[in-house]
Amino acid sequence: MVVISSFIGASCSKEAPEAMKPRPVKTITVAEPASVYERVFSGQLNASEGTGIGFQVGGRIVLLAVKVGQRLEKGQVLAKLDDSDYKNQLSDAEAQNSQAKQELQRTKRLFEAGNASRSQFDSANAREQSTEAALEQAKRRVRDCVLVMPYSGLIGNVAGEVQQVVSAGQEIVSIQGNEGLEFQIGVPADLVGEIEDGLVASITISGRDDLSYTGKVTEISPQMATNTTYPVTIALEGEDERIRAGMDGVAKVWLPLAGGGIVTIPLECVVAQAGTEPFVWLVRATTLNLGIIERAPISIGDLRPDGEVAVISGLETGDVLVSRGVHRVEAGLQVRLD
Repeated sequence: MVVISSFIGASCSKEAPEAMKPRPVKTITVAEPASVYERVFSGQLNASEGTGIGFQVGGRIVLLAVKVGQRLEKGQVLAKLDDSDYKNQLSDAEAQNSQAKQELQRTKRLFEAGNASRSQFDSANAREQSTEAALEQAKRRVRDCVLVMPYSGLIGNVAGEVQQVVSAGQEIVSIQGNEGLEFQIGVPADLVGEIEDGLVASITISGRDDLSYTGKVTEISPQMATNTTYPVTIALEGEDERIRAGMDGVAKVWLPLAGGGIVTIPLECVVAQAGTEPFVWLVRATTLNLGIIERAPISIGDLRPDGEVAVISGLETGDVLVSRGVHRVEAGLQVRLD
């Protein structure tokens, strides 16, 4: 009797098994039917206004007053050539023009007095006009010995050096204008038709999440580039001296969905088993953060470029779905929404 009582007492002293705790699960909420999807394209910053400039005449550089990265205003001097030879040519042209003017005046008086022929007067007049043109050309050559900023902007590169002999038209300085920067991307042929002027893009410089900008599409090339994509230009809004032409980055754009207005969910939410129709695990809330899992068959459509799959039927906006570990849960399981 004592033994039996001890056994019963020992059994009653053991605690009952603790109820199974709800399993935490990752979930997503079905959003309103989407009409656009996101695409990301790599690209590079370019100056919207930029060019390489040089002297209109040849000669030896005696002054180069700029450096890379310097910001200058329109009309400021960039470089000068030795103009001594051109000034000598100007002096000769001035002398010849002065002499031709005097000769024209003398011939005119003789012609009016009947002491010179019409051909003599026409010849003197033609010579005066010829020397006048030569004089203007000589003046222009002297002026062309000074290279100035054609517009306000930033010095992108300096190709010349002091004492270097350069030819007419040879690039000495490259300039980036103040009209802002552009971001150029390449868009595949199957998507370029969806890109329109004015389309808004978000641009981020590679390796610098703090350098993000908004831009709009301003140009869509009708010609395919060598990499089989179509160049698309995006103009950045605003200015930032921390960025320069040549920097790489990515542009994020939102393109219209074909047959927009369809509910989409991440592909990892869908369970597809052989011999059965696709389904998702629907979480029916029981309290604020607890719920019971139910199996919800769905009819799916196309897989979108952003990894979302279209759901033709079976879901409604606001439904809560298991988004991770869909093969490790079952119907009726109590879960905690994480």
